[in-house]
Amino acid sequence: MSKMRCLDLLMVGTLLGTVTLGAAAADVPQTDCHVGTYHFANGADVDIGNSGDGKLRWRRQDGTTGQLTRTGDGSWTSTLGWTGKPDGVHVIFPACGGDGIGFDGMQGTRVAFDVTETRFAVEDAELAGRLVMPKGIGACRSWY
Repeated sequence: MSKMRCLDLLMVGTLLGTVTLGAAAADVPQTDCHVGTYHFANGADVDIGNSGDGKLRWRRQDGTTGQLTRTGDGSWTSTLGWTGKPDGVHVIFPACGGDGIGFDGMQGTRVAFDVTETRFAVEDAELAGRLVMPKGIGACRSWY
């Protein structure tokens, strides 16, 4: 695995961990089967996460983001950030269990991660956390 790809995957893993770390102690809702990070042939990645109320959110490494709402035909449409204004991004997922995505006209595949859920106490609060690391991280250890 190249050093740059290891850095990219570590950054995505860190972003995912940062997003979920500090979640309220209440039970974390079940995640949708489409939640994950997807990689495209052009080197880009998109992270798909739960947004609540049956919606999903997407985030790219350049900071662009949007909220996804399922349409009647099973595809998803996006809004610009959380503005509610359509941004023209159209997303198609395969049936649950599939590893692909059609995102804004590009085809991608899910990146495999090792995920460890944890809960811990900090002062008067209990935090839920998720450590997300690329599978095979040992291939990246040779340079750090």
